[in-house]
Amino acid sequence: MLAHRRRLAEELESGQAHAITCRPSRIIEREEFEDEGSLWIFDGGDGRYLAICGQEYYETPRFPSPHFEVVMGARHRLVVGIRSHGLRVPSTLAVKGESQEQRGERP
Repeated sequence: MLAHRRRLAEELESGQAHAITCRPSRIIEREEFEDEGSLWIFDGGDGRYLAICGQEYYETPRFPSPHFEVVMGARHRLVVGIRSHGLRVPSTLAVKGESQEQRGERP
C-alpha cells in the first residue's frame, strides 16, 4: 500500500496526465457482491469497452454519465480521478454478481 501511495504522490507532483474519454452507447452495471465495490462496463459502440471497478466508483449525482474522462498520471498510469461532463444516467443493463463458489470455481 505504501508503494501505491508513493507512486500516486509522484503522479500528482509531476503535473502531467493522460485521459481516456468515454461516451458509451451502453452502460452495464454488475450488482455489488460482498464488498467488491461497483463494477461498470462502458460499451464504446465500436467494439471497445472500458471496465471500471472498485469501492471508489459507486453512483454519484454525476457518475456514471454519458460523457466522462478517466484521468491517469502520465508516468505510472494510476487513476487519479474521473471527470464527468454530464449528470448521472441509469445503466442500460444490470447483471447480478456471484461468488466463485456460486459459479463452481475455487477461490
